[in-house]
Amino acid sequence: MTANEGLIAANRTAAPRDAGAPASGQADTGNTRAPWWQPGVYCSAPAVFLWIASRLPEPMLAQMFRGDAMPLVLNQLGDALFFCGWVISAILLWGSRRQPPAA
Repeated sequence: MTANEGLIAANRTAAPRDAGAPASGQADTGNTRAPWWQPGVYCSAPAVFLWIASRLPEPMLAQMFRGDAMPLVLNQLGDALFFCGWVISAILLWGSRRQPPAA
């Protein structure tokens, strides 16, 4: 039994290897770029929502979330979400950079 057999369902077979794929097992990344921007964009939308929600009247927020310091908490959550999303995007961009050929 190999390590990959646990990932394949009993009623499904493994997909056949692509005939055009390189023999070394590494994918050809010449024409494809990693979607490095997605974490930043997808974390920005909820962050903007949290920033807008933090500007709602304080009594309304206290009633909805049952807390006294909710504007500050929502604002800080929005900041953290925005920051983490773009840091992940930066890491993905850095990790997908093209390496010079080995000498």
